[in-house]
Amino acid sequence: RFEEAPSSVQELSMSLAFDVFPNPATENVTIRARGREIDHIRIHELNGATVWEEKGISKQEFRLNTLVLLPGIYFVEIISGDERITKKLIRLN
Repeated sequence: RFEEAPSSVQELSMSLAFDVFPNPATENVTIRARGREIDHIRIHELNGATVWEEKGISKQEFRLNTLVLLPGIYFVEIISGDERITKKLIRLN
């Protein structure tokens, strides 16, 4: 007999949830944490290289000017306390 146990990924995604919109983005994107403060945001290229970073945010919502990014696909990493979650971001021309 098997019992279902939640994975740590499921637990993390339920405890730290955030929205990135609009996505795809052209000029600005809003990053909004639901129920928590954002401490730190990193933007990574597909190869894992960090191309943008902001520390000490301490807000539930952050607006990013995406003109600092070349058009392409990125990963937005949000850190809140000792938890982190990543979402895909598409930057258009």
